[in-house]
Formats: sequence, structure tokens, C-alpha cells
Amino acid sequence: MRMPLRRPASTGILSVSCRDIREALNRENPVRKEPTYLFQDSAKRPPLFFLHIPKTAGVTLRTYLRNQYPASAVAPEAWEQLVDLTPEQRKQIRLLQGHFPWCLRDFLPGDVNVMTFMREPISRTISVLKHLSRDPTFHPLHAQCKGRSLSDMLQMMEVRNACANTQTALLSARSSLDETMEFAKAFIASGSHMDYGSNEPGPDLALAQARLHDMAFIGLVEAFDIAVLMLADLFHLHPPTVALSMNTAPIEQDTVISPEDMDILREINKLDIELYNSARTIFNERRSPIDPNMVIDRQVRAGQYRIDGPRVDLALSDPMPGSGWYECEWNDKRIPYRWSSGAATLEVPLKPQSLYRFEGRLYGRRDLSQLRIAVDGVEQTLRLSDEVIRSGGGTVSWVTRTGSGSFTRLTFTIPLLSSRYTGTDARSLGFILSGMSFEAVAD
Repeated sequence: MRMPLRRPASTGILSVSCRDIREALNRENPVRKEPTYLFQDSAKRPPLFFLHIPKTAGVTLRTYLRNQYPASAVAPEAWEQLVDLTPEQRKQIRLLQGHFPWCLRDFLPGDVNVMTFMREPISRTISVLKHLSRDPTFHPLHAQCKGRSLSDMLQMMEVRNACANTQTALLSARSSLDETMEFAKAFIASGSHMDYGSNEPGPDLALAQARLHDMAFIGLVEAFDIAVLMLADLFHLHPPTVALSMNTAPIEQDTVISPEDMDILREINKLDIELYNSARTIFNERRSPIDPNMVIDRQVRAGQYRIDGPRVDLALSDPMPGSGWYECEWNDKRIPYRWSSGAATLEVPLKPQSLYRFEGRLYGRRDLSQLRIAVDGVEQTLRLSDEVIRSGGGTVSWVTRTGSGSFTRLTFTIPLLSSRYTGTDARSLGFILSGMSFEAVAD
């Protein structure tokens, strides 16, 4: 998901303009002509179809999953692009994710692992209604719901029908892939809102429950952190070591629901409540505590990550060996870079208890003197020149000794000031990483 950088209202938080950052990035040159990149065996990660049910933390999860596969192996998430892929292009796809019906699993070649996340139906529906009320791009019903209370919206039969048993309907869709693709093309040609539910006979609880048991993985929003760790362990993904929170709705006061409205919510979610209970039973049967450090350690020892030579550069367009990063973007010279969230990590298999020179190219709209970097828990002393601070970034380097583990963790933190931030793109509160290298230094 590429989000345009919008200039926020002046708050004193952001000290460098977007244009300054873009100009600095476009002045960049690669670190050297023939870098040796960190080897990553992403082939261990299987073909995956993430059936994203709306309002189940899927945007955050989709950002995480995109960072686990090479960009060339990730399918576009818009119907307009998906329907135009050739058979040869489809053969390269190993990750497909989005608000797609069940039949899209047949879009990928070979054996495909299907996964989804589910959410307690009442809270999911309330979240849908709030989004429907505030966001004109969310659904055509926004025009009728703008500014209305939840109670008012629940009196509208069109809204009830749009929200009824959504999770069951998505998991029991019966149209074939060919039928669905032709249906999508017709909607695209008409320029109208894509509603593939109108091509279905209605939710089928028994079928949805059977498909739950066929899925390779089911997660619950109510146990999101442990569920993502279980997912990473199962599919050889890099486990998150900082909280995943790439997309959050505006903070609101707790919603008070009247008994009458609660009755309506239960009635329109009767099948979803039963299906959710089935999913929760399956999840709890599979649930187990996961230590992300142990998962990374196993991946390193299995050769999923490897360093060849005394110096290695991080290929930012490859799957990211860390947490808290947005998807890769490119400057005008096609040099890759990534925005971070307010907290991010890199986990790299450097030689234990050895001296290394760390060199990074960092940019940000925030004052970078606030950035803190730690190596295996030891905070580093960064000497930023006035030019780096004034221009919004540049090269930062330091020398330190790695810890005793099978991998070295770099932790980047910059204070989150979201309570004072009035912009619409939270990436501006983080920083940009446009290069990172690690070079062994003789003692």
C-alpha cells in the first residue's frame, strides 16, 4: 500500500519538509558497485492466500506479510490489476491477500496454504459501522450514514443487510474462480462498487465451518500478537519482535450500545457468532507459546539467513529481516528505501562477540537527534553532524561488539508523538532507512 506523504499541520514535531527528504534521497548513490547482500532463503515460505475479512486488523497483517516475500512474488491487491495478470505472471505469485472470496485460492498455482483472521462479530460490526459513518471511500452506503449514530444506522435495512454474517458469507462463497473473475471484470468496466456478495446465494454456516478445518491457519484478532507469532513459526516467516500497528482507526470513546441495538447486532450476526466460536475452538487447540528469539535462532541455524564475506549490505527490496518496516519504495534513481514505524528492528546473523562497523543511511522529517539505536540491547552513541540534522539525514556509522547469540538485533526507536500529530500519514513520525551495511573489524 503506497500512501502519499501529506504535509501535516504545523505542530513543531516535524522539522524537515517532504521536498527536502525527497531531494536528499534523490541525491543518493549506492554504497558500492557490487555489494554482497544478506542471503535470505525465502523459498522456505510457502504459497499463501490470506483471505482478509474486513475489520480484522488485516491492513497491519498485509503489511507484515508483504515484507516476508520478494516483491515479484506478491500479487497486486486491487481487482483492476489482478484480473489483467497473465498465466506466466500468475506462476510467479506466492502471496495473494485481500478482501477476496474463497475461490481465489485457485488463482495461485500448486498447493496453496489458506489463512484468515476472525474477530468477535459484535465488535467487528461496530467497527464496520463507525468506518461506514466516517469514510466516504469505504462503501457506497456512506452517503446515507454520514454523521449518523450507530443506533440510526442499525434501523436501516440496507445497512443491516450489508453487515449481516459477513465472516460466514466470505468463507462460504461458492462461485468458481472463472465466474468471479468475469464478475469482477464486469464491475470494473461499469465503474461501480465491487460487491461480489451479490453474486452469491447467501451465507452457508456448515460450508464455512468445514472450510475452517481445511485452512492451514486461523488467527483471532483478540489474540493477535500470539497468533502472528504462531503464523511466523508455521510458515518460516520472520517473527515480529515489536508490536505490529501499521494501521489504526481514530481513537474514540467506548461505544454505548442499547439493549435494543444489541439484539439487532446479535440477530444479524447469528451465523457469524456460531462460526467465530468454532474458529476460537480450533485456534485454542493449536495455540502454543512462541518465543520469537527462538524462532529466529532456528531459522539462522537452518540456513535461512547467511552472511558470505566480511561485509554485507542489506537489500531493502528483499524480505525484511526485522519488524516495524513499511513496504519498499524507490527514489528517482531506483534506489530502494523503507519507512519505519516509531520502533523497528533488524535481526542479522553476524558473528557472535565480534567487532563490526555498522553504517546506515537515515532520513526523516523528525529531528534525527531523537533517534536511539541499540545493538543487542546496548545503546550506541551516535554523533550526528549539524549537516545531517539540518538536511534531514545522511550517513551514520559506529563500531561496536556483537552479543553472544546466533543473530544480532538492532533496535531503532524514535519517540512517538501521535497525541500531538494532526497529519494523516503516520510514517512521517518514523524515519527512512535507505541503506544498511555491516563490516567486520579486526580487534
